[in-house]
Amino acid sequence: MSSSPADELRLLRAEVERLRGLLQREGLDPSGSQEASYRRIVESAIDFAVIALDLEGRVTHWNEGARRILGWSLERIRGEPAAVFFTEEDRARGIPELEMGKALAGGRAVDERWHRREDGSRFWASGEMMPLKNEQGTPIGFVKILRDRTPQKRLEEERERFILLAEQSTDFVCFVDADGRGLFINQAGRRMVGLPEGDIRAMGLSDFFPPEERGFLQDIILPTQRAVGHWRGRVHLQHQGTRALIPVDGNAFVLRDAAGGITGYALISRDITALEQAESALRRSDERLQLALKASGSVGVWDWDILADKLYQDARCARLFSVAPDVAAAGAPLATYLGGIHPEDRARVGWEIQRGLDRDVEYESEYRVMPGGEVRWIQVRGRIYRDEQGRPVRFPGIVIDITDRKRTELRQRALLELSDQLRNLSATREIAALSAQLIGRMLSLSRVGFALIDLDTDTLTIEQDWSNGQVAGLVGGYPFSAFDSALERMKQGQSLVETDIETAEWIPPAELPNYRSLDMRGFIGLPLMRNDRLVGFVYAHSASPRAWLEADVGFIREVAVRTWESIERAQAEQRLRESEQDLRQITDQAPEMIGYVDRDLVYRFVNRTYEEWFARPLDRIIGKSALELLGEEAFALREPYFRCALEGEATSFEAPLFIPGRSPRELELRFFPRRDLEGNVQGVYLFILDNTDRKRAERALLEANKRLELRVEERTRERDRIWNHSDDLMGVLGTDGFLKSINPAWSRLLGVDTESLLMSHFLDLVHPDDHAAVGVIVASLSRGERVHRMENRLRRADGSYRSLSWTAVPGDDKVFYAIGRDVTAERETAALQQRLFDVLDKSPDFIGIAEPQGRILYVNASGRRMVGLSGPGGVGVRTVLEFFSPEDRPLIEGTVLPTALREGKWVGRCRFRHLTTGVDIPVEYNVFATRDGEGRLLGLGMVTRDITWQLQHEQALRETEDKLRQSQKMEAVGQLTGGIAHDFNNLLGGIIGSMEMLRRRIDAGRYSEVDKYINATMNSARRAASLTARLLAFGRRQSLDVKPTDINALVMSLAELLRRTLGESISLKTMLDPALWSAKTDANQFENALLNLAINARDAMPQGGKLTVETRNTRLDEAYARGVEGLKSGDYVVMCVSDTGHGMPPEVIARAFEPFFTTKPIGQGTGLGLSMIYGFARQVGGHVRIYSEVGRGTTIKLYMPRHAGEGAAAGEAKPELVPLPRAQEGETVLVVEDDPAVRMLVLEILEDLGYAALEAKDARSALPIIEGPGRIDLLVTDVGLPGGMNGRQMAEVARQHRPELQVLFITGYAEGASVRGGFLAPGMEMITKPFALDVLAARIREMIERKQAARPPDN
Repeated sequence: MSSSPADELRLLRAEVERLRGLLQREGLDPSGSQEASYRRIVESAIDFAVIALDLEGRVTHWNEGARRILGWSLERIRGEPAAVFFTEEDRARGIPELEMGKALAGGRAVDERWHRREDGSRFWASGEMMPLKNEQGTPIGFVKILRDRTPQKRLEEERERFILLAEQSTDFVCFVDADGRGLFINQAGRRMVGLPEGDIRAMGLSDFFPPEERGFLQDIILPTQRAVGHWRGRVHLQHQGTRALIPVDGNAFVLRDAAGGITGYALISRDITALEQAESALRRSDERLQLALKASGSVGVWDWDILADKLYQDARCARLFSVAPDVAAAGAPLATYLGGIHPEDRARVGWEIQRGLDRDVEYESEYRVMPGGEVRWIQVRGRIYRDEQGRPVRFPGIVIDITDRKRTELRQRALLELSDQLRNLSATREIAALSAQLIGRMLSLSRVGFALIDLDTDTLTIEQDWSNGQVAGLVGGYPFSAFDSALERMKQGQSLVETDIETAEWIPPAELPNYRSLDMRGFIGLPLMRNDRLVGFVYAHSASPRAWLEADVGFIREVAVRTWESIERAQAEQRLRESEQDLRQITDQAPEMIGYVDRDLVYRFVNRTYEEWFARPLDRIIGKSALELLGEEAFALREPYFRCALEGEATSFEAPLFIPGRSPRELELRFFPRRDLEGNVQGVYLFILDNTDRKRAERALLEANKRLELRVEERTRERDRIWNHSDDLMGVLGTDGFLKSINPAWSRLLGVDTESLLMSHFLDLVHPDDHAAVGVIVASLSRGERVHRMENRLRRADGSYRSLSWTAVPGDDKVFYAIGRDVTAERETAALQQRLFDVLDKSPDFIGIAEPQGRILYVNASGRRMVGLSGPGGVGVRTVLEFFSPEDRPLIEGTVLPTALREGKWVGRCRFRHLTTGVDIPVEYNVFATRDGEGRLLGLGMVTRDITWQLQHEQALRETEDKLRQSQKMEAVGQLTGGIAHDFNNLLGGIIGSMEMLRRRIDAGRYSEVDKYINATMNSARRAASLTARLLAFGRRQSLDVKPTDINALVMSLAELLRRTLGESISLKTMLDPALWSAKTDANQFENALLNLAINARDAMPQGGKLTVETRNTRLDEAYARGVEGLKSGDYVVMCVSDTGHGMPPEVIARAFEPFFTTKPIGQGTGLGLSMIYGFARQVGGHVRIYSEVGRGTTIKLYMPRHAGEGAAAGEAKPELVPLPRAQEGETVLVVEDDPAVRMLVLEILEDLGYAALEAKDARSALPIIEGPGRIDLLVTDVGLPGGMNGRQMAEVARQHRPELQVLFITGYAEGASVRGGFLAPGMEMITKPFALDVLAARIREMIERKQAARPPDN
């Protein structure tokens, strides 16, 4: 019981007003210059999160309370949107914006909802948001105050669960508030006190008590609760209608909030009318017994001379206190007799005697004595006589032996407590241990336990027993031969009760040592029979001979019956849970979509495949209507079939599924009506298969299969039933076949009134097929035999039948006592399980279940066909490994199965081997571990799909792509040839002309102008290198190097080339954001993408037009990102390329990114341009979108992720001559280059810098140097080397001899490296030709120094 939301709201508003009052008293204004004092006051509210926001909802300040509650520090949260601490669901619904709008409109916005902390955890908070205004009253932001109410929320949820449990109780359960006003009373409680439905808040707790006990409630019960937290005792409740008194066992306790304050009281009371009647009868019986004992001389007398401390007893008394009769007759001190009292009662008796001497006249007490070591209960009554001064002088009295009555009371109480405790246990070991302990302690035995019998293996098993610590337990398994004589008698249903095994005539001498080894003499064995078959027994041992009383045997038998029933219930519940969990896990692993919608077409259950196909979590599917999930068009197609199933007819059909961001799927949908026990349709089961791949390859065959499955479905009816548990049927049946007395459960279950049932012959209710079995049972009962778990079917008023399991015992006066339990639900569950396996047999995939050791338990029909099993009979003798190709079995045994058992799941490709033909079948294998509710391993589940056709299709697709990819590349290069040739001729002219002038000036001795011509030559060479790099990018021969990139600089550098490509009839316009972020992309691939888009735009404007290239920053939220597979929300740099061409219709846009799709004439396009741009964008983590209208032009947006670090350089600085880093003494570099000119330049720069340079023209001549003893600090090699071994392969060989060798590759392009990180191993780097010598020198120095820094120092 926690504080209400209204209380929390008042507390929030009080805190707001307190803060406002502090600010006003200080004369502070948060928008003024006294910000420090303002913040000091706000920081004082550490129990509340006080958050300041600007008008856009971004955090500008928050207090220490906000840091404690939400986790973020002010430095980390400042500038972030308030939505960051709202949950994902609320952000999707726009709750932050709605709250700010409500605060602006109404002055405040109050709510209670879940919020998110920095660590991702959630908390429940009460919140209020208000606008902040300046002195003119203009809003300048918001202030939001939150209070963490998670503990109160948990308490409220716990209270709701407790109320649900209370409604299931048959006891009186009532809650009241701290003032005693009523809050809740359960239905059983209302019936008990005759209270009709309605509000009880006007009633007090005392209204349920009779007037004479209300003072006891106020003076005793409630104060005791407040002091110690609880009170228990017997009181009376009063019926509100008849005013009759109802005796109850009351259990009252206080309810507290999270802070420990009292919020109310709870009262749980059990009607003990029957118990009091039994106790009253017992008391009357005891009184008659005492009179009889007194008349027969069974009462002992005593007389204590207190002043002389002489206690005289007759012989009967003396023997009870273990005192010699002659000593007692002569008189002995009181202490002599106290020694005969039970040690646990001795101190209490001494205290009671002293209290009587101090103030009482009459004395009465009950306690235990131990004559001859036997525990006996006695009742002592006496009267204290005093002298004239009031001193006690004489104390006579009598002693009555009440052992039998006391034992009966204790055993009845123990049986009641046992029944209460057994209801809360579900483990068989715990049930057996509890019952064995109860029997052993109540009867003071040495050992008690329960044994299970397996007649098929002739073994008995003891899982748990109890001993008194003086003898050993018997947990374990035993052969029948050890106790064959006893078991043979119990197989016949005989009970074994022996005072001493040494005198038992039925025990053969050969077996007697087996009994002696168990340290027992007295012995009881009571059999448990099921269908005339021994399934177990309860045993009780005494270490010494014992004369068993009939009450002892009856008590053991009663405990055993209740124990076996609880064990069987627990075992049935465990089997049901395991079966349900297995089926649920198999359903979740199935590739098909399996679901259920109610009559309102709202999804109430879906398996994990729904989550994968719709790319949203299950909690965003369950609870949605079919219209919301599917959309209007798809729902309109499916709605008639939904209605057909809701009318009771199973149906199936085919329909497409369109999900944004994913390719369309072709589905086969099967709808089955779900009925309740009365046959009413409650909803529709959905079984949806993805037939897309098979449709593409074998459409005609699938059509035939679909017709076949439709015929099968017409014969298959879903018979799932949800059962309701009813109370047990209890009744007295006469031998004449008529019911003599029945409880109300009969009428509730059968729908027939009690009078009609009592007037009907029992066989009239029984199913005709069960009459013979009932006759056999009646005959057994007539012979005095007890019947367990007899089943038959009883007819209800509507003509239907319910299955019941009966336990019956013979009674007196030709009657039988019977208890029946409704087991209809259990029988229907077994049928449901079989039908679900029938549904799995219709799946086209291999679905199987195996033991943890690998033995196959189940394979569906499709699976058996896949691996060549002739039928279900051959499944159980197979193991998982037998289904796999011998080459794959080491993988399955060594990796796959251990991974599934350890991590829960493994998915991958392997091969099945057909058991008959020996043909290998490529499959996608999905194996997962199945576990019960407590996490124990049950076995393995397998869902496997034949991917033969899929692999063939993938291979054909790869071959076709390889053939067309080069065609597309060459097409792009060909379209650029004219402009590139012109640029290259200009560059060559500059280089050749400058070199010619340089030679002339040197020949003429005019050295002053040499630098001018050298700089002109270098500039032209660098421009040529840049042009070559672009050509390589077009050919896809440069490695993909994702790094921070200045997109504006790239667009500007390509502007002139774009103008030449577009021609004179198309104008180029650039609109570049000056504050553009750096993007994470590959510069060369970006240029290639931009040129391809420009060429496509040019072809779309044959009559001329305008091309616009625009850049800007943008942010994609989670709602947008969810609609695109693989796209993450966040900041992006977007480039827009827009033309004024003829545009594209929607059907062309839908296919524009498909490989090989083109609208150009044959021979003028490959259809790979846009698909490769799409692939490049996805590879760098971006996205591409097309916007186009026919006749209006096209805009293509290329999104690239923002780089969050330092921005990329906008351009290259003018080269300056700087001192190059020099070598340290002895450093050696090996250069491997097949081009003599390049090799000469590299060697000369190395020698100029002081390195020892070694050279080789290919790998063959380099390997002897590498394998030699000489020092090599760095290997510099070209990637493309002649002679059969390239530079990358040579580097691998060199690493085998010199593992720490640094390698620098120099290359014009890297053929095998589509991504640079995949080509280069650690300690390897790459530089592209042509390169500046200072860049080469710096890279060599950097790599050598990095190696030296990583090497540990010498000692």
